[in-house]
Parts: sequence; C-alpha cells; structure tokens
Amino acid sequence: MKKIYAVSLVSILMACQQQPDKTTTSNTAGKVTTEAIADTLTYSYDSVKVYSKTPLSSNKQVTDTAKAVVSYPVFSNVAINSLVEQNALFSDNPDQKKPNSYQEIVRTFIDGFDNFKKDNETSIQTWFRDINIKVLPQWNNYLGLQYSFIEYVGGAHMNSGLTYKNYNAKTLKLQTTDSLVKPGAKTELTKIGEQIFRKNEKLSVTQNLDNYFFDKGIFVLPENFKLNTKGITFLYNSYEIKPYSSGRTELFIPYEDIKHILQPNPILPAIQ
Repeated sequence: MKKIYAVSLVSILMACQQQPDKTTTSNTAGKVTTEAIADTLTYSYDSVKVYSKTPLSSNKQVTDTAKAVVSYPVFSNVAINSLVEQNALFSDNPDQKKPNSYQEIVRTFIDGFDNFKKDNETSIQTWFRDINIKVLPQWNNYLGLQYSFIEYVGGAHMNSGLTYKNYNAKTLKLQTTDSLVKPGAKTELTKIGEQIFRKNEKLSVTQNLDNYFFDKGIFVLPENFKLNTKGITFLYNSYEIKPYSSGRTELFIPYEDIKHILQPNPILPAIQ
C-alpha cells in the first residue's frame, strides 16, 4: 500500500459536554448483544484557528486568505489529553519537523503560506488546513479517536486523510489487530477480510487484484480501523489501494465472522 503522510492540528471555543451513560452487554445464542452505546468519559471540544495577514491579492475585492484550524477534545483526564495531542503532533514525513503543540501546527502552516507569497505575489490560490479530532462512541473500556485532516496548498486537488486510534480507556494501551485476535491468527483475519473485500468489490475468488495498489497484488488489511459493538471497520485512505477519484474504502468485518479467532479483550463486547 502507498503511505499517506500524516499532518497535524487547530481553534475557536466550542462546548459540547458529554454525559456518562450506562451500557449493558449480554450473550444470546452466541450473538453479540449490546443494549446501548455510552460516552463514559467526560470531555468538551476546543480549537485553535489562525488566519494569514498576507492578502491573496492587492485587489481589495479579494478578501480571502490562508487559514489553519485544529479542533480537538479536552478530557477531564490529563493523561488522555496528552495522548490525544501526541497523536496529533506525529508526522511520518521525514522532511517535516515534528511540531510541539497544536498552536505550532497552525502557525507553521501559515508561515509556509506567507513565505510562498513572498516569491509568488501574483498567486491567488487559497491555502487552508483543517484538522479535526473526534471521540468515537464509547462502551465498556473502549476509547476510540478519529483524526481527520484536509488541506490545500495548490495543485490539482486537496489532500486529505482519516486515521483511527483505539485504546483501552483504563490502561490507555493502544489496541492493534494483534491485541484483538489470537496469536498466529492474523492470516485467518486477512483471509476473511479478503473474502468480504472481494464480495464488496464484486470480484470472483480467483480474479487478480492488479487493478488495486496492493503490493504484488497480495491483499492486506490496514492497521487503520475503528470498533463498534458489531464489528471492526478497516479503512483504506485515498491512494492506498485505489486512485484519488475513488476516495476512501471501508471494509467491515462482523465479530460473528471472526469470533473463533478473537482473544479475550476488555474493550470488546461479550461474544460467544
């Protein structure tokens, strides 16, 4: 799969207080049964927003300019706030210096635009970056975070990406597919995922995957996924397995299809 570089985050005050609720999970004839999904952690949303002071044009009718925004949750738990921010500040682009704060993310972006305009005074391309961190629906010990970004710095189209992070809310331990399935069961998980993928894409069991961006035409599951009470949703971003025009691709695997390879994990619903 092709790698998508992660960028990071932004500010106006919003308040959306989430109230704790109760959820109960039970087993019925080997099926997953969850009566309610609950937000069990208290948080609000905040943001950082910066506009460039450099106008796009000397024409006073052109009032737009570059802006950068990061929106993020603020928990009552300080350790979770640190975790949320550190994920946002990460970048796997070796040419990009790691920022130290949400404020530095937006400031660096605007500085880049201002420097660009010094050498390209006639350009009227509007730059923008919008990073948004959301808390996924919670239950039991599950804490899921969704990191999305969209930006434009010129060119044929915008850049965007969506990344999920999954944690045990009590231990704050990152959950991976290795955390969810039994040792040595990743191959079986991938096999089941490929069966569902082929069905979704209307491919036969023998049809090759040459029209996708899988390395050597071999199907793989991404480590980018989110959980709910019914199953696992894996996400391929644009360019990972398909062209930009095809957008993102989701692959949902129900727990019922993989319950024989799941290992005990407190973030998972009760499954038999």
